[in-house]
Amino acid sequence: MLELFIKYRPKDELGKKLLRLSIFLWNLSIYSIPLFLMSKGFITLPKGILNFYAKFIETLIKFFGIAISREENILILNDFSFVITQDCIGYKSFLGLFAIIFATPIKDFKIKAKYFLLFSPIVIIANVLRIFTTLIFYYYFNIDPKFLHDVIWMFLVSGLVVSLWIIYFIKNKDYVVI
Repeated sequence: MLELFIKYRPKDELGKKLLRLSIFLWNLSIYSIPLFLMSKGFITLPKGILNFYAKFIETLIKFFGIAISREENILILNDFSFVITQDCIGYKSFLGLFAIIFATPIKDFKIKAKYFLLFSPIVIIANVLRIFTTLIFYYYFNIDPKFLHDVIWMFLVSGLVVSLWIIYFIKNKDYVVI
């Protein structure tokens, strides 16, 4: 199908790499639309999902013997309120993983779906660890939760998503189109 619209066929290796890169960037912009819409608030999650996520984190913290309370999607630890918002549930890393895997110019959709389904739980677990460790480090070491949550974990989760994509790309580089 691509041949119907693009008659250009690069002959040298640099031309092929540049064409692959341009296809990847074009696809990435398309597959990033859901991420953009959620980050701008055009798509929002139901409050029940946030409450469920907060309850799950509360249960996990209580399992470790730490006194924590919850009011809907607000966790209260040592008189400090942690509001579980849409940004806290990890949709950015999840949709970022989706965009980067599906944007890669690999012909076989099944390979993309397989790796996305394989890597998605890793990203979700990393996000739960992000919230959990933020609360634990605040409780035991009084570390600023905003710094830990917004700065340290942002780099760790972003690095995780990129690392998973690199693994995906290396394992499937023989299937790259063009």
